[in-house]
Amino acid sequence: SVIHSARSRHDSNMTSTGPQTDNDTDLDDLLQEELPQKENHLEMTPLNLDYLTRGHHHHELDVMVSSRKNGVATTKKSSDSSTVLLLSLLQASCTYIAYAHPRLCGTAAMLAILLLFFGLWNVLMNPTIQYGNVEHDFSLISSKFDLQQSTIDHWCLRGDDDSCRCEDPLVPVSRGEFQTWTKAHRANKEMLSAIAAAATSAEKSKDASVQVAFVGESLVEEMSGRWMGQSRGPQLDKLASMFESKFSSTEHGVKGVALGIAGDTSPNVLWRLLHGEMPSWFKPEIWWISLGMNDLGRMQCSEEVVVMGILRVVEEILEQKPGAQIVVNSMLPMADLRGGIYPHVSDYQDGLLSAVVAQNTNHVQVVPREHENDRGLRKRPPVQQQEKEDANNPETLDKKTLQRYYKRNDPTNPLLNPNQTKMKKYQMFQKNNRLPLWTSIYAINVELKKFCSKQDRVTFFDATSIFASRVERGKYMLKSEYISIRGHPTMRGFEKWEDAMLKKLQEMLANDAKQETTTTKSMAEKKHKSKSESRSSSDDQDDVAESSSSESSQEPEHER
Repeated sequence: SVIHSARSRHDSNMTSTGPQTDNDTDLDDLLQEELPQKENHLEMTPLNLDYLTRGHHHHELDVMVSSRKNGVATTKKSSDSSTVLLLSLLQASCTYIAYAHPRLCGTAAMLAILLLFFGLWNVLMNPTIQYGNVEHDFSLISSKFDLQQSTIDHWCLRGDDDSCRCEDPLVPVSRGEFQTWTKAHRANKEMLSAIAAAATSAEKSKDASVQVAFVGESLVEEMSGRWMGQSRGPQLDKLASMFESKFSSTEHGVKGVALGIAGDTSPNVLWRLLHGEMPSWFKPEIWWISLGMNDLGRMQCSEEVVVMGILRVVEEILEQKPGAQIVVNSMLPMADLRGGIYPHVSDYQDGLLSAVVAQNTNHVQVVPREHENDRGLRKRPPVQQQEKEDANNPETLDKKTLQRYYKRNDPTNPLLNPNQTKMKKYQMFQKNNRLPLWTSIYAINVELKKFCSKQDRVTFFDATSIFASRVERGKYMLKSEYISIRGHPTMRGFEKWEDAMLKKLQEMLANDAKQETTTTKSMAEKKHKSKSESRSSSDDQDDVAESSSSESSQEPEHER
């Protein structure tokens, strides 16, 4: 084709310019020699452009094409052309951006490398923590000597031994470094001394006898209307009057005493029992134990450590009070940790504020006249006076005050999932990085219930249904009007909880009375039967003696 085009140009030049010079003779010779040799081999074919419209005519672009292979009809989607086109377009766009914005591309590449590095670190270096795992079977425990520290797999809730402030659950520990704790412990002993003094009087011996002793930590002390041994506001006074109306009068037939100190763990309660709060003369029929909330929520101990600490207290009471019964209260629902080693006054207000938030979410306080200035604007009271008013009058808390107390943005009626057993140790991009405490509490309650089911003198009381309702797929919903997410009951929560406890105690005391009556009757019957048998045996002996004497009198004289 090249030679043919050159030939045509040469002919045109010859016709236009006339005869050529001698310089063109070589070109003429070349054309005359090459053209005859190539004429037989050149095929002038038209340009075929069907491949541009082949996809349109044969429907091969993004459509299903049927074919037959080995006699079997098959169907496949032919999208190779569209895929290649898309990849080409993407490559062209990336190339253009790389040339037009090199810094932007460099930043994107660095971010991609960092994301890749973070993903590898999250998989290889960020460990997964197992929650709700109790490996040892504590239901086989029969005495305090069966509890061994060597059976603890890990001490801390996060799966290690260093991230918590756990103490040895088998050794009693004092908190004497805190003066308020020492005063609270002294107040409990003085309460028992007053009970002993009242019991010595013959006239009040029946009324002064204590039938149930509540032993525990913050919740128990709140029931008695105190916080660290002192009364600290009208809310605690209301709780004290509520407890007195249910467990300190003859109206319901149950008299009780609350021996608790805020912030105590199981080793602290064990120390108090061994140092004056469980004297030999103090013999209530029932010991009600509420422990574990501070061990888990404040000290962040593992599930095994919490269970072991509670059982250590139970076994100590069983050993020193052989005729008493023990009720182990379940751990209350909790969704967030309690902060600090030392409990603050705001802790017992936590449940109260939770109820206000749950019931008055859109509540706005009406400004009284005494807090307005001459222009009708609100005057801000002093800080101490404002905090005192907020603490003593929770019903009049405004939205700003509630936000000041709730800096953590606590959720209302959160869902609790006991099946959330795994969680990464470091939560980087999650909005809610709270630990799955309910998973651990659920496992602890299951283990305590299993232990109590195999004991004759220990009963398990499950209070979960009071503070949480069961929803779909095994999840629970926390009732914020009854308890806060840190496990502090509200006023209504305490009321419902104490009503349930009172009902349980009345049933247990009634059963004990029936058993005591039955035992007394059986013992009386046995005594009466033994007396009758002794009388019959003595009568028989008298008859035998009389018969023998009569026979001896009838014997011949020579035989005598």
